[in-house]
Amino acid sequence: MRRFRGYKVQVLLLATVLGFSMTLSGCAKKDKSKDVAEVELSKTASPSPTVEGDEEEAEETPSASASASSEAQSTSSATTSTEKSTTSETDEIETKESVDGSGINDGTLKNAMGYLLGWGHSAGSGLKATEASVKLISWSNKYGVSGVSSSALNAAIKDVYNTYNDDNKENFKENLADVIAVGDNVIKDADGMKDDLESAGVYDEAKSQIGKKNTIRNWTALKGALSASCK
Repeated sequence: MRRFRGYKVQVLLLATVLGFSMTLSGCAKKDKSKDVAEVELSKTASPSPTVEGDEEEAEETPSASASASSEAQSTSSATTSTEKSTTSETDEIETKESVDGSGINDGTLKNAMGYLLGWGHSAGSGLKATEASVKLISWSNKYGVSGVSSSALNAAIKDVYNTYNDDNKENFKENLADVIAVGDNVIKDADGMKDDLESAGVYDEAKSQIGKKNTIRNWTALKGALSASCK
């Protein structure tokens, strides 16, 4: 009887131990499941690295675009600045060419002054005066006579004028006033004189000359020197 009771006690103890072990195992499984669920939930809630990368790339794109735009504007400004500088230098050279008067006795002045000879106050004289005025304006721009010393310019004109005989000198002086008056009108309003300029065959030449920077100054210097030197 005592032995049987001993067995019974052992069985109860074994059952208690097994029950407690199974309870611990169940708790462990629940804790593990909970951890796994928490990890999955954490992964779901965390932002994707790819998304962050895309956002960074998207944020960098406007910056890159702005940089490219800035570079393009800088290049354009540099180009515009270079063009302006080149134009300014060209005008400067045109104005100051042959400042000492050298080079203006190369025969071109004689040719330009020659347009005032061989015609007078007769039919067609208006077109002759128009042609002569444009040729003289072109010559004044070619040598930038506003930058030439007045003494050198007057001397060059006298050299040509003194080669004329008395009749040609008289003819030149008679036509000079008309040529100067027409030249002034050409510079003021070439388009208003388009018909006369085209009839004289110098409309395109006139338009190209009056568009130059120092035309008025060059023409003023030349017509003054002609009036002073051809008496």
